[in-house]
Amino acid sequence: MRRLALLTLLLPSLALAKPVALTSKDGTSLHAEVSGAGTRGVILLHGEGSNAATWNSVREQLATHGYQVLALDLRGCGTSKGTADEAGWAHSPEDVAAALAWLKAHGSTKVALLGSEGGGVVALQSAVGQPMVDSVIVLSPRLSAPGLKVSAAIEAYGAHPLLIVTGSTDTTGVRAAAALEPRALGLKRVELIENGGIGAVLFNQSSTLEGTVVQWLADGGPTPEDHKAESLRTAAPDDLETTGTRYGQ
Repeated sequence: MRRLALLTLLLPSLALAKPVALTSKDGTSLHAEVSGAGTRGVILLHGEGSNAATWNSVREQLATHGYQVLALDLRGCGTSKGTADEAGWAHSPEDVAAALAWLKAHGSTKVALLGSEGGGVVALQSAVGQPMVDSVIVLSPRLSAPGLKVSAAIEAYGAHPLLIVTGSTDTTGVRAAAALEPRALGLKRVELIENGGIGAVLFNQSSTLEGTVVQWLADGGPTPEDHKAESLRTAAPDDLETTGTRYGQ
């Protein structure tokens, strides 16, 4: 009976998730999972070799805070069509644009992009020229994804808020954060999670990360007076990044 009662309590949360079919600009069919509703949207972008399912628990957590959260299978990943090669990843901003259009059609007026690893590169690239996007959060940052480089994107991103989170044991993430932080032109914050791993798992390893992200989404980052971003600077992005291969591998 206790197990049945627990399952009954969980069902409303599980019911929040629904599959969504999207079509990118070039006609590629994409798959996404959406939880929650509201005028504030969040798009979750996975890294290489992963898919939207990596965000399942994070998607549900953020939805309970009143956000409409969409986890996207990038093309060639999960059940999305297309190929996950350099040519496919080059279309990622168009795929994110399709997700933005869906959120807009379903009531969201402002959207934050949250990307992990190569998905963080996609987030920065996709935010450029999209007035709906008012913030980017990058977990376990990388300086490149297949066919994409981050240096031009972060400068084009301009003075919008940027939150960077990396685990202390993720050497590549720490070095990438150090390179990206000085290039960010707007409000910015770097969070270093002690003994943290890589990607969405950071939410399970840190008792404060969910609150940090929710506050960032609500406030758009710290005020200029409060901003004391820790500098992890070791090198400039141009000195470290590559194209088409994951930096540090």
